[in-house]
Amino acid sequence: MSIIGGFFYFETVPEPHNIRDCLNHFHCLSSESKDEDQIEIIQYAHGYLFSKGKHNIRSLITSRQDSLGNALVMLGYSNLDDWKAWNVTEGRLGLPNVFPPSFPDKLIDMEGEYTALYFEMQTDKLHIINDRFGSRPLFYIKTDKGVFFCSNIILLLRLCRHCVNLNPAGLMQMFRFGHTVGQTTHIVGVERVLAASHLAVSTKNIDQRKYWNLDYDPQHHLDPAAFSSQVYATFREAAARRAQLMNRGLLALSGGLDSRLIAASLPDDVDFSFYTFFSSLGSPSRDVDVAKQIAAILHRRHLTKALLPGIFSASAKDLTMLVGGLVSMNNSFKSLPPAELGYDLYMAGGPGDNLIGSYVPSIHAALESQTPFFINQYTHITNPSTFMYFMSSEMFNSHLQEYQTLMEHSFEGIRSPTAAHKICAWCMTYRQPGFTFTNAHHCHPYMSQIRPHLGYAYNDLILKLPALWLYQKQFYKYMIYHALPLLQSIIYANTNHPLSGKLGPSSRPEWFFKLYSLRRRILAGWKTLTARSAAETKSFELALIQQDPEFTRTIEDILLSYPDLKSYFNTDQCIRYIRQVKTNTPPEVRVGRIEEPIGYLGAITYLYQIMNSL
Repeated sequence: MSIIGGFFYFETVPEPHNIRDCLNHFHCLSSESKDEDQIEIIQYAHGYLFSKGKHNIRSLITSRQDSLGNALVMLGYSNLDDWKAWNVTEGRLGLPNVFPPSFPDKLIDMEGEYTALYFEMQTDKLHIINDRFGSRPLFYIKTDKGVFFCSNIILLLRLCRHCVNLNPAGLMQMFRFGHTVGQTTHIVGVERVLAASHLAVSTKNIDQRKYWNLDYDPQHHLDPAAFSSQVYATFREAAARRAQLMNRGLLALSGGLDSRLIAASLPDDVDFSFYTFFSSLGSPSRDVDVAKQIAAILHRRHLTKALLPGIFSASAKDLTMLVGGLVSMNNSFKSLPPAELGYDLYMAGGPGDNLIGSYVPSIHAALESQTPFFINQYTHITNPSTFMYFMSSEMFNSHLQEYQTLMEHSFEGIRSPTAAHKICAWCMTYRQPGFTFTNAHHCHPYMSQIRPHLGYAYNDLILKLPALWLYQKQFYKYMIYHALPLLQSIIYANTNHPLSGKLGPSSRPEWFFKLYSLRRRILAGWKTLTARSAAETKSFELALIQQDPEFTRTIEDILLSYPDLKSYFNTDQCIRYIRQVKTNTPPEVRVGRIEEPIGYLGAITYLYQIMNSL
């Protein structure tokens, strides 16, 4: 189990017996082998740092205490001075025998995916430092006794015996986005360390600062062909470096863009296999067909994994222990590769489409004049009736302003010019960590994840893209088409068409946007007039939920068993909605896809039940 954490006490440091006992008894998976645990506790001047992993598994945990009393525990991978310091076989970073002065500055300058906990004897401070993108989660609680921190939120709550009071603003974020956003969590008093953060903890205070800001600096005179070649070269270098750090791994291959880009960028001298999951309730998906074609062209082994009915109820408790209920059950259950294949590290796309434009809502987001409108759409709840269907009206009304203030604050530090740029930067900084970085792999006992899209040189180039090239991921598609000629005929599963290899101008006059909108409205109207009536296509998540009565019954039982939940939810309407979805009865209200509220309720209710049973 890859978990790190610790304590910084303001006054008396207690004995570590309770810490070791808690770590010994804490396991995320019901099937976990408990005799493989490797626990290390380092005592320093103001408390303890700890790590928990598995013997003979590359847990990506590095720890050391030197003869001067300095101590480091780190989760993830990094380069320190260069990548040669990384031990591929053990999956850990090589460290000096004695940490040099100003070692926190070295931790900040590293590239990688990591969270580091470092106590510096000279300054008498604990430094908490993560990478630019906050790729490894860390949660903390400050009390009058001290600061408590851990990469697993449930273990953190258990270690410091923190009461589980749900945070209404965090719940509203989960309901809106499927997960909490930014520093807020769904539990009062528990916060998450933001990306590119340096927290210096002393007996007097917590000094928190961001050492890097993700801001676009668009260049409007880029040559598409030359620039896309440069961007791809940096991506390929990032993918090759990470693959060599793993040497042997597994890649989740879908019919989308991110995974095919990684697959084609892997060097020939690494042992990688591809896998694709599909629902057993119907015929294999388009993703499976596309992935098979890509694997065949690239001469890689391709495996498939069927998601069987009952997958939600079978994995819900384990996923809650791993993820802490921070992510909708619909998202978290898909994030685990087949453990039986025997891989302890695997490559993932994850954040690839955030900076490249996946969440740009409209072409008008490329106009600076439209920035206030689109940011308002993100920060404000424009249709509260759908929220109030599921939530307690008293809770919603009393915390709506708090929610909107948090959302407005999250956009304040983003200095990019247009709404398109701001939304991409915000998604990478605040939204993406919710469902990709706070996922099952960071605390999983037998596997970890690495992402080539987080290469620093690659992202520095992406931040030069003009807004119009972000819309509908135009530049990304253009780059993939021209960089990967072997895959040009393979369809993009989301559209059922191959990529075109075309890229429009980087800027347009304002009249173009009006004509573009008019054309879109005419085409949409024509499709409405000519379309034949057809039943809505059922997503495989919805089919799996409907075939898993134990999962939905457990959600209902928890809602009814804990009276405290009535202060947060309208439990009667939540249960009615779940039963309507199960029986294919059209519900009175929808939020996003029809199954999304059930995934959100599942994450919260399972968390509440687990925390009240510990």
